[in-house]
Amino acid sequence: MATTYENVVYDRVAAGIETLLEAEFGSSAAVYLDRLPRQFGSRRSIRIWPLTSEFVARPAGAITHNYPVEVITALQPGGRSRRKLEDQRRELVSRTMRVLNNNSAYSSGGAYQWHGGFTDGLEETEEGQRFIYTVTVTEVL
Repeated sequence: MATTYENVVYDRVAAGIETLLEAEFGSSAAVYLDRLPRQFGSRRSIRIWPLTSEFVARPAGAITHNYPVEVITALQPGGRSRRKLEDQRRELVSRTMRVLNNNSAYSSGGAYQWHGGFTDGLEETEEGQRFIYTVTVTEVL
């Protein structure tokens, strides 16, 4: 008998985050799934990348994992004053975090995707502002 398989980290988690952020930002930010940064014509970009899977529990007939996802928001300088640039960078990362925190339990088309989502650990990197968004997924076996 063939094993039924679902790529949970991509089909539910990464694609769901990408869908939420694309719906929020539209064409005003390039939202993409990749381990490495890319250059875009867009001034603003949001890179998402799943990091790992952490076992939580195995209730009867199911399995639960936490999936931490790296999210990096970047804003190209474009000749603005330093203060204006910093305000826009903070706005981009704050709005991104708010969208994700507002969707801590997420369903798409009536189908459960995740619950318990939260953001953590905002830090500055060479690429941009980085935080981790962790979601919990219970998969029926």
